[in-house]
Amino acid sequence: MGIKIDMAKTFDRVDWDFLLAIMKKIGFNRCSLIHQCISTTTSAVFVNGSPDKFFKPYRGLRQGDPLSPYLLFFLCMGALSRTLSNAEDLGLITGIKICKTAPSINHLLFADDCMVFCKSNKMESQNLMDIFHIFSKTSVQLINFNKYGIFFSNNTDPNLSNIISNNMGVQVLNLHDKYLGSPLFTHRSKILSFRPGGDKLNQRWISWKNIPLNPASRHVLISYVTSTTSIYQMDCFKLPKQTRKDLNKLQRDFFWGKSLKNPKGYYPKVWTAVCKPKDMGGLGFKNMELFNSAMITKIGWRLERDKDSLWYQLMDAKHLIGRNVLNMDTKSKDDDSWIWKDILEGINNIQQYSSWRIGNEKKIRFWEDIWIP
Repeated sequence: MGIKIDMAKTFDRVDWDFLLAIMKKIGFNRCSLIHQCISTTTSAVFVNGSPDKFFKPYRGLRQGDPLSPYLLFFLCMGALSRTLSNAEDLGLITGIKICKTAPSINHLLFADDCMVFCKSNKMESQNLMDIFHIFSKTSVQLINFNKYGIFFSNNTDPNLSNIISNNMGVQVLNLHDKYLGSPLFTHRSKILSFRPGGDKLNQRWISWKNIPLNPASRHVLISYVTSTTSIYQMDCFKLPKQTRKDLNKLQRDFFWGKSLKNPKGYYPKVWTAVCKPKDMGGLGFKNMELFNSAMITKIGWRLERDKDSLWYQLMDAKHLIGRNVLNMDTKSKDDDSWIWKDILEGINNIQQYSSWRIGNEKKIRFWEDIWIP
């Protein structure tokens, strides 16, 4: 089973004593200087529009710290990571494996988002709750139990699933839940799985259509807002062709001012030409098809360059099995997952648009003439 947990006001609740204790444990020698950087702030509460007396807080990381607030918060979350790993070593929880030779995974962390995995039984679920409560008590972090959820594999007995979710006080996640903007569960139909990305973009376009915007304003919105709507999905999956076309169409209609008053629209220039770089006569918009292909190719490139990462160890145990990315067969099997089929397409791009030479050392580079938005 897997549990998605959420922290409430993560940066505001960082306890300074806990942070300094963690840093000393890791081996930082200048903790006093770091304490001065984060503890020199003062705050005031506005009462009827006027600030009251200033006071000094005793916890929290503010924006604009001389040190990165994200880095300091990451050190605090590292304590939870080490606790979960130690719990697996002691046999309190059991991680999951994607295959027999793959390393075990008991949690995944991305800033304050955490996904924890263990076996679907009462003992491990209770051990997991004890770990959460101990971490909350020692770090003063508050786990938002109202927002976190649990999911089970299809092989889990439904009665056992209900008992565990009731004992933990956690709601079972539905099929439409997301994690970091990407669908947590995929349907058999790719179009249905990734339709929310297009719907979200369409809702933004509807909210802007009644606002009088000049072409420069629409250019900024497309470049920095709408083009990043589905970036997390495109970083993991090759979106269906129809979905990519719909994303391009929504941006094209918005830029050229197509609306209810102008239902037919007028496109002075083909969209692929508009998406070219500015030095090539375009406006530098992201062509969703090319951008998605570039992101998938980047994943394949990581299999060649990041061989010390957990990501490579998992893919090597499940799919690569010692093969080299530059000369492996990229033909997919019928039982391969969506993401592996997409990675194979990215690996095929690497093989097709890369060159290498053997000298004193092996050097590999991408073909630089290809523009990747």
